[in-house]
Amino acid sequence: MKKDPNIFEALSILDKALVENKDEIRKLLGEKYKYLHDTLFDTLASKIPPSSKRVPLNTAQDVQKRIWLETVENITAYVNATGEKINRRVEELDEEWDVERILETNTSALALLGILLSFNNRRWLLLPIGAASFLLQHAVQGWCPALALIRRLGIRTQREIGQERNVLKRLRGDFGKINQTGTDSRKLAIELLEKELA
Repeated sequence: MKKDPNIFEALSILDKALVENKDEIRKLLGEKYKYLHDTLFDTLASKIPPSSKRVPLNTAQDVQKRIWLETVENITAYVNATGEKINRRVEELDEEWDVERILETNTSALALLGILLSFNNRRWLLLPIGAASFLLQHAVQGWCPALALIRRLGIRTQREIGQERNVLKRLRGDFGKINQTGTDSRKLAIELLEKELA
């Protein structure tokens, strides 16, 4: 099929006219334009959860509960620990990879692999396109196909890691002395973690 140069010229003129006259077009549309803009923005905003809640909202409740219980057990093990042991655990937490880092690494690796394999067969370019699409979806909504597996493996969010770190710092005495006498270690761990969640 032959392309008509007149159509492309007409589209080019129309595009230029729209760009040059966008303020006049907005004035003509007036309230309808504002309504469309506001409606679109409100719809998008209602579909996008806050950053700190994206991953937990897209994690199965049983998995979320298991991760929380593992965090409680981690804290319980350090309730009566020395400052040196707590320091080592805080350093471990600083090195722990969170969900975002794992997803970013996996997406980058898949994209590079797809690009390298595309030199042999162009269809492999679908791999980086798919990986980037899923990463974008995760960034906006907090969900992607790999998230369920990553969470089932016990990988925590940066916020969850930070909550354990802050509780350990409380136990270490960074924010004042905690009265631990006569308190069950697990009960104290739960109490401190719940304060951190509030």
